Amino acid sequence: VYSWFVIAAMLLKGRIIYTYSASQRIFIVLAVFYFIRYFPLHELTQLRAACALALLLIATNYFWKGNKFSGIIIFSTALMFHMSTAFAIPALFFFKITKRWLVIIIGIGFFTIASLGASIVSIYLTSYITVLSAYESQGWGEWAPNPFAITIILDWAMIVFSLVKWNSITLLMKRAIVLEIIGMALFYGLLDFPAFASRVRDIYSIFWLIYIADGLQLKKLRIPIMSFVTSSLLVYSYIYFIKGDFFK
Repeated sequence: VYSWFVIAAMLLKGRIIYTYSASQRIFIVLAVFYFIRYFPLHELTQLRAACALALLLIATNYFWKGNKFSGIIIFSTALMFHMSTAFAIPALFFFKITKRWLVIIIGIGFFTIASLGASIVSIYLTSYITVLSAYESQGWGEWAPNPFAITIILDWAMIVFSLVKWNSITLLMKRAIVLEIIGMALFYGLLDFPAFASRVRDIYSIFWLIYIADGLQLKKLRIPIMSFVTSSLLVYSYIYFIKGDFFK
């Protein structure tokens, strides 16, 4: 049964990778990037989340193409696999933001909301929601996320690069960066709640697949993007296959 879930998640993500790959070379790069960065964490350790994220990518693709009905249906299915995908709701509504200054303001706004809202939720809702109560009893997670981990720094480097080169990147890349910034904002805003902080970052980081797929089609951006891909492969290979640490 577990194997079928793994295969389903792989095929769904493979469908998105294929959809956004303009050439066989880009498809291969994305497939390797997926298998090194995402497969060990999701398909090997978080099966429900893996399926939910795969469906999230499909739902987002439908939304971005204007088919909101199909997007809502598939996103609802993703929620049934794992409720953490509720954090990805902004992915369905902030894809039209293209102004750099507005993207930065949105990031600050989400950080502020997460910082203030999480505490309010923990105070008033833990007595009524069983899942939150269970997390609170465990200290909101066993591992405190490192806000300065090399994996975080790598993502920040690409985000900053994209903001500097904002007028040179495509609309699809801008959409992905908006989501990466929202993900980072929520991650830092939820640091006092490790289980949620790590999960939110995992959710939003999946959109790097779309960013890379579109960016590799631009000749002037291939070197920095391939540098990001190569650095990620080295770092995540060490974390997952040498160090054996699936959670940092």
